[in-house]
Amino acid sequence: MKAIILIATTILLGAQLAQSKLEGKPFINDTFISDYINVDSKDQLFFMLFLSRNNPDKDPLVIWLQGGPGCSSEFGMFTENGPYTVKFDRLKNPSIETTYNNYSWNNFSNVLYLDQPLGTGFSYPTNEFSYRFTERQLSDDFYAFLLGFLEKYPDFNNRPIYLAGESYAGHYIPLFTKRLYEEQNPYINLAGIAIGNGWVDPFYQYPAYNTFALENKLVNKPKSLLIEFGMNLCQFMMLMEFPLVSALMCDASQMIILGNPIYPNFNIYDIREECNFPSMCYGEDGLEFYVQGKKFRSMVNNTKHGQWVGCNSAVHFALTLNNQNNYGVYLKNSLNAGLPVLIYSGDKDFICNWRGGEAWTQALTWDHQDDFNSKHLSDWGQNLKLESNNKTQGGQVKSYENFTFFRIYDAGHMVPTDQPEVAFNMMKEFIAKGKLDSVIDNQANQSLKSSVNSESIMLQ
Repeated sequence: MKAIILIATTILLGAQLAQSKLEGKPFINDTFISDYINVDSKDQLFFMLFLSRNNPDKDPLVIWLQGGPGCSSEFGMFTENGPYTVKFDRLKNPSIETTYNNYSWNNFSNVLYLDQPLGTGFSYPTNEFSYRFTERQLSDDFYAFLLGFLEKYPDFNNRPIYLAGESYAGHYIPLFTKRLYEEQNPYINLAGIAIGNGWVDPFYQYPAYNTFALENKLVNKPKSLLIEFGMNLCQFMMLMEFPLVSALMCDASQMIILGNPIYPNFNIYDIREECNFPSMCYGEDGLEFYVQGKKFRSMVNNTKHGQWVGCNSAVHFALTLNNQNNYGVYLKNSLNAGLPVLIYSGDKDFICNWRGGEAWTQALTWDHQDDFNSKHLSDWGQNLKLESNNKTQGGQVKSYENFTFFRIYDAGHMVPTDQPEVAFNMMKEFIAKGKLDSVIDNQANQSLKSSVNSESIMLQ
């Protein structure tokens, strides 16, 4: 049955390849498409697609996936890398402002913000049995969504597609990449993936809490030794495949750093800030008021559906047992096949900190693991004149062939929010080159180019 469906879908996609230019609705000065795509006979996933401000008919498609698990991609759209940001002021009773984002990623690409898994954002489950619990269910939904999207919007057939996201998207993106690699669908052109402050491989990321905390003076040496002991037990239980026990041990060790889990000692998403609100640390930013408002819902043709769910605890709970799994291993075949992979981390984030990202990328087994690990972090973006701070470098990068790790200075968990210019230039360069070049690499490339030009002149 699956083969028949795929064959029928492929024939339909081929028949629609030559359709005309994309059409969407106006959103102030941008054009967008909002729609639902069926993933099975009952359930649908919601998305908003902002067309490129540059060349929507030729620019690549970036699919943005929010973390959580269970948080809506409208967070990324309106607070990170979308065409407009939403600001809220209670004193204006309440006044909600949308501000043009000069560093929106749709300056150079078409950006699709997907609400998944079911139960997230505007993607409502049919009933409580529609929540997803397994990797296979998540993978099936995403692949069905992509097939349905390409069938309905065939202009994107064979267009370069980039999967990007942050936090728990460090689970989603490797999983979906593996699925697309296995399917080898000729109409799906996966051109690269980018994971920001991702939760990818807990075995290496849990102990990195201790490393990061000690370096940033969040704990003293005696506490650090206690945490190290707890994390060693945590890793042992992971190896013994006792996920619930290992999670309890890891979290208990983490609590030594955080203190009160309701009001931690610092903002877990940005250690420079205090945690002034329970659990998530951030207060009301007006996004829920704006997205729930009649004006916005009418604009996206979503007035007949239920309430928008920013972060759904039911989705989070349903995927609890997957939290301890290693998803980095799913990148091995794609890396070996040459797929560009970018792992970036804001260096002020605690919960998915850059030391953990560095650790799991070095531990990842692939054909060029030793070559990648032989590289050292080098300055990136020497000629940047950042608006947000007085530094000329955006961070440090380590890259070999198609695999890049990027530490971003002075950014928390949400890199495009804290360093929009760096995130903008990072993604633009990654799409153009398939990697990030350090200052040293750029100088070497420039010298080589000058040498080639000189030899050419001499030959003439």
